[in-house]
Amino acid sequence: MSTSHDAATSHKGEKKQSFTMSFKYEAIEYAERESNRAAAKKHKVEVKCIREWHQNKQSIKELKEKHKGQ
Repeated sequence: MSTSHDAATSHKGEKKQSFTMSFKYEAIEYAERESNRAAAKKHKVEVKCIREWHQNKQSIKELKEKHKGQ
């Protein structure tokens, strides 16, 4: 499980985490087998992230494959 912990700052001044496409895709796959809640707990992210990533699954998969080939 690889995460990227880039320290970006939101407009509210809060630190935001950044995750690799592989991490997101792995979390989506886990959620499909188990549940969004279980995936969020296992990957230590909010359930909202899992839902949003799942809605963007196809583009995440394409980006993951694109970066894999580089």
